[in-house]
Amino acid sequence: MDGEVKSMKFSRFSWLVDFRAALLVVATALLCASVSVFAQGASRSAQAGAQSFDRNCAACHGSDGKGSDRGADIATAQKVISLSDADLVKIVHNGTAAGMPPFAQLGDPGITAVVAYLRTLQGGIPGGTARAIAPPAAVNGNPANGRDLFFGKAQCSSCHMIAGEGGVLGPDMTGYATTHEPAAIQQSIVNPGAAPASAQGRRSGGRGGFGFGGGSVLAKDVEIVTKSGGKLTGVVRNEDNLSIAMITRDGRYHFLDRSDVASETTMKTLMPVDYSTRLTNAEVDDIVVFLVTTGKSAPVEPAAVPAAPAAGGRRGGDRN
Repeated sequence: MDGEVKSMKFSRFSWLVDFRAALLVVATALLCASVSVFAQGASRSAQAGAQSFDRNCAACHGSDGKGSDRGADIATAQKVISLSDADLVKIVHNGTAAGMPPFAQLGDPGITAVVAYLRTLQGGIPGGTARAIAPPAAVNGNPANGRDLFFGKAQCSSCHMIAGEGGVLGPDMTGYATTHEPAAIQQSIVNPGAAPASAQGRRSGGRGGFGFGGGSVLAKDVEIVTKSGGKLTGVVRNEDNLSIAMITRDGRYHFLDRSDVASETTMKTLMPVDYSTRLTNAEVDDIVVFLVTTGKSAPVEPAAVPAAPAAGGRRGGDRN
């Protein structure tokens, strides 16, 4: 009798263990399915946000969000980056007194998707109530010497702008160090082409392309040869199936019909690749400290770049 009781107890125990194991398997499967559905939904939302941004926002703010003569820089301007997602949703929904029209017709899901995509252009991660900005780590250097190098020997200002002074080919550096760690800036100066270029430019999520190699590509660096034999090297600011708007090293805009383009080659970077030999380690540190100091002491909106209208536009600029 005792043996039968023990056998029954063991049988019940085994059944309970098997039942719990089965529940664990089912729960794990449901969790994996939920994660998969969520990931697919997030991917569709991001794609919808990108498409809506291109249709409704790029003509004024640029396809990379860095602004034009018709709209402000919303990708690198610190006062825009620091806004909460709720604030951005409200702005898109209601418009602004400065002249931005309301886009309430996009609906709440559509506006949320646009804001999420804007966060990716800003180098951040969609979601949350505000973009968290970590304080810059300590770094040794001389900011005054860094400024002299930026506007002198290193020739950074030929392409980059600081507080309204400098070139327009590359990203505005005024608030750059508020969203990038000093070590990352150092690496991007001495090894700007570390990652392969992407033919998709800013949407690739890679780190090729012009600039100090942030978390996402800011624009697409290209060399274009026209059917008439002309060669243009610069940054594509807007493009569609019919035309390309780009800015070249001399700061001039060019509007090209794709039918006039013989070839388009995506370049890894337009940044100088010899800074590791042209500049000493101390000089690189000085430039980094100058950028960090500038970002801390002057967290203002970078000056608007006289950028291109939509690629199909025909206002000013060169036709080739």
